[in-house]
Amino acid sequence: MRNAQLTNNIAEGNTKELILDVKTRWNSTVHMIERFLELWKPVAEVLMDDASDPQMPSASDIEVLKQLVNLLRPLNL
Repeated sequence: MRNAQLTNNIAEGNTKELILDVKTRWNSTVHMIERFLELWKPVAEVLMDDASDPQMPSASDIEVLKQLVNLLRPLNL
């Protein structure tokens, strides 16, 4: 992920990692989705390297995630 971000002109100190949700905190899922939406292009590059990797969400799936985050963001405490 770091290398994919560096090739997309992200400075060394500004690279990010994906984060996971915590089952006991619902808003962590919102944070996880937001981070994925920030990094979906480098994620796609990483997933394209190996055919055995999980399939990347489709463009319509990403649109749904964006709408979901917009709906849930005001509830984020």
